Amino acid sequence: METLIDVAAHIIISLAAAYLLWFTIGKQKKKTLVPALIVALIFGLFIDVDHLVDYFVAYGFHISLSDFWLTNMFRINQKMFVPFHAFEYTAILAIVAYMVRNKTKKLYFAVAAVTMFLHLWTDIFLFSVPIQLYFITYRILTNFHAAVK
Repeated sequence: METLIDVAAHIIISLAAAYLLWFTIGKQKKKTLVPALIVALIFGLFIDVDHLVDYFVAYGFHISLSDFWLTNMFRINQKMFVPFHAFEYTAILAIVAYMVRNKTKKLYFAVAAVTMFLHLWTDIFLFSVPIQLYFITYRILTNFHAAVK
């Protein structure tokens, strides 16, 4: 159930954020809405594909959906890799969005930055994970050791 709430939250938040950004930045071009929504799903939902890294470290290269969906891999291997989950990337995307002059590209980079940022904060809120674990530099400096409940 926790996984369904997580996925639903990421979808709703990402699509809503993308629509709001499209409405404020890119509304004059209706053809930019669908690509913006796709970018939102990539950076706000499909970022979770990196959980496969932690799953393979914990269980090896066999796949069990129940193990993947129902367990916390961080507790099993005591490491947290999730290479795409990092606030540093949101900062880079936001800087690029700010610097790009093309309004359509600005929209897509802004959607990527905001939906990734919201994804990370949703995870922190839903799973009570310490914020420092969502910085890739911190995880690298601590050899990816996770202090997850």
